[in-house]
Amino acid sequence: MRLKNIRLTKSTDLLISLEELSKKEKLEGYVLSIVGDLSTATFKCPNHEEIKKLSGHFEIISLGGTISPHNTHLHLSVSDDKCQLFGGHLEKGSLVLKAVDILVGFLDLDNEHQNSQLPISLINRVEVYILEGCPWSKRAVRLLKMLDIPHNIITLKDDDEFEKLNKRSHSTTFPQIFIDGSFVGGYDELVRLSNEGHLSNLK
Repeated sequence: MRLKNIRLTKSTDLLISLEELSKKEKLEGYVLSIVGDLSTATFKCPNHEEIKKLSGHFEIISLGGTISPHNTHLHLSVSDDKCQLFGGHLEKGSLVLKAVDILVGFLDLDNEHQNSQLPISLINRVEVYILEGCPWSKRAVRLLKMLDIPHNIITLKDDDEFEKLNKRSHSTTFPQIFIDGSFVGGYDELVRLSNEGHLSNLK
């Protein structure tokens, strides 16, 4: 993972700036931290198509999600001067008031299979079956990389591969994660195992 600090100045569009950064770096990444304020906060509330645009002085509370050259998905939360919170899916039109400092972590896509240098027996303890373009699959792989846990990524490409996997896991959602040959679930289960400390012996 490579870290990059960026500073956005007055009237800069938050979403466009992050999209352009990812395209320039030609890498996928995610927002690690953010500090700053907005003059305009633009977002979609969950399960709504209508875009909300609020103007004023908003302190950024959080910005989380992924950026990539092809698909950026970020969630924004801000507070007004009365400490009221607003937020949702970040949309274009969120403008910097004074300044915003962001720390971005980039994943080297060219080293996606860097685990190949590890012993096969160690890699195969964790198998991650994913679908191309699945956001939850990407999050699971990202978490394993952050935890420095060796893993083997298998991308399903057709119905025959899916049927074979389904007979093994009896699950239709993705990602599908196996540890030491046993099916443990998907991304949510992986997070739970991590929070409970059950993945530490896999490093």
